[in-house]
Amino acid sequence: MPNVFGNDYQRLVEIERDGIRLSQKYRWDIDDIVNVFAAALEDANAHTLRSKIVDIYKAECLAEDNLPNPFGEEATQ
Repeated sequence: MPNVFGNDYQRLVEIERDGIRLSQKYRWDIDDIVNVFAAALEDANAHTLRSKIVDIYKAECLAEDNLPNPFGEEATQ
């Protein structure tokens, strides 16, 4: 995985542990994990990035019949 968070190894370890805990908390349900990620981006005022992630996930849902679409008919930019 590329080091997109800088050179602070301890911080990277903590971030990875948080990700593992979230995956386990939501029982590896990709729909829930994407919703948590989108909510975190919204909370951090990363609205444009959240919109792009929603668009990507919606396209993936259309391409894969077995993936739910957690965003329904939400309008995207």
